Amino acid sequence: MSEPIIIDPKGLAVIKTEYVEVEGVGTFAYGRLTVRDLSEIRKIEDEIEQSYQIVHRMLARANPELTIEEIGDWDPHVFKRVFERLIEVSDFRGTN
Repeated sequence: MSEPIIIDPKGLAVIKTEYVEVEGVGTFAYGRLTVRDLSEIRKIEDEIEQSYQIVHRMLARANPELTIEEIGDWDPHVFKRVFERLIEVSDFRGTN
């Protein structure tokens, strides 16, 4: 029998920068959402505001200077592409 792999629970909180290609837009650096992020986002009733928060929180992990106001100035088609791609690579919809 092999030895169990011991996990350092504190290491699970480290958010790595990852990269995703958004067709027609470019490559974005992002970090995955945390359990705390999901809990806070789920309290927001407005779906558009939820989507803003998801995109901002994920991109701000790798781009701390990015503001939610700047995302609000994006072309809606660009926002839609980025949002859909981030959801695709980080599918958390089944999380309760």
